[in-house]
Amino acid sequence: MLSNGPQEPVQPDIDYYPSIDKYRSRTEQRLRDGGLDTVLREGLPQFIDSPASWTASIIDEADSWLYYLSPEDIEEIKEATRRFQALGLPLSELAPETFPLPYLKTRIRAWSRGLHYGLGFVVVRGFPVDNLTAEERVIVFAGLSSYVGNVRARQDQGGAVLSHVTDMTRVHADAIGNPAFTAGSQAMHTDPGEIIAMFCVDTAAEGGESRIASSTALYNQLASQRPDLINTLSEDWILDGFGGVPKFTKRPILFVTPDNQVIVQFVRRALTGFREVPRSSDIPPITEAQAEALDALHFKALEQCISIRFEPGDFQFLNNLNILHSRTSFRDGDNHKRHLLRMWLRDEEYGWLLPKQLTETAHWKRLFELERAEQSFPLEPQVKSEKFDQPVRNESHC
Repeated sequence: MLSNGPQEPVQPDIDYYPSIDKYRSRTEQRLRDGGLDTVLREGLPQFIDSPASWTASIIDEADSWLYYLSPEDIEEIKEATRRFQALGLPLSELAPETFPLPYLKTRIRAWSRGLHYGLGFVVVRGFPVDNLTAEERVIVFAGLSSYVGNVRARQDQGGAVLSHVTDMTRVHADAIGNPAFTAGSQAMHTDPGEIIAMFCVDTAAEGGESRIASSTALYNQLASQRPDLINTLSEDWILDGFGGVPKFTKRPILFVTPDNQVIVQFVRRALTGFREVPRSSDIPPITEAQAEALDALHFKALEQCISIRFEPGDFQFLNNLNILHSRTSFRDGDNHKRHLLRMWLRDEEYGWLLPKQLTETAHWKRLFELERAEQSFPLEPQVKSEKFDQPVRNESHC
């Protein structure tokens, strides 16, 4: 006998790699069905006037986000590296006190202020990396970055605060459940933490461009055109823990702070799964409204984003709370293999007051609970276990 009872909700037809055809079809169907919110939920502003609201068409590259290191800057960083090495301290002791940059520090602190109250990102270009050892690369990166954010977040269960973003599929083809460690493209997303710091060791033979977009500009566009999607993004979502503890996290993926700072925090694979790591079947699925909102973030971000082609020796710093980022697919060559060093940071001077719905999640609490002496800095790429926040499968799902 057929049952006339309510049907169990099922996961929408949505994948990690966004489909423009599915997105358009879903949008058309939902608009035809009607009943969508036409006003924003109480407390959500109609428009946010902020320097963080930018699109590719209005950014002036030369003046706003790209800084070329001078010969004097480079020598100062090299001297700080030599001084730290002479101290004989563990890498966890890298800090402004042990990596002195007496002249450059004022400029770096201005970069951090710009991350929080300006455009939200900066690229620093021109540091020579060809003759650096693996340890020297880490010293330069972590030492300079300590002026941008004085607190480092964990990137795995074992205390590593640094990851190597490179294609690991050639040596661990079946173990990779995170697109960051493949040569494929990435959907628009954010990482855990407040600041993303990247240091380019080498570039791919082809592709691998960094794409970034303003969450504030996206908010303003959607608030004007589709307020229902803003309301959906600011409701609770079920983010997959992929077998970790807790099993899933329930929270919004968009917040607006009392001082009108837009915060977006999500990774797409926690909502869709990725490759051999599908979304868990024993947790609630996302809704059709959420599927459309998720794709809207991706495709609207692509319309507004800027693309940055890394050069060896580039530093990139992003406000991870307010900038979405992704990457184009790439192809490594015999002489060039894309290789970035990555850290997640917090600046206790300029950092925002964050909503408790975000900071009280189990994952977020664990990010910054690491004592300095417990921090480790892997010198080479490595694949770790599948547990919740380790870099192969589940590091970025909070």
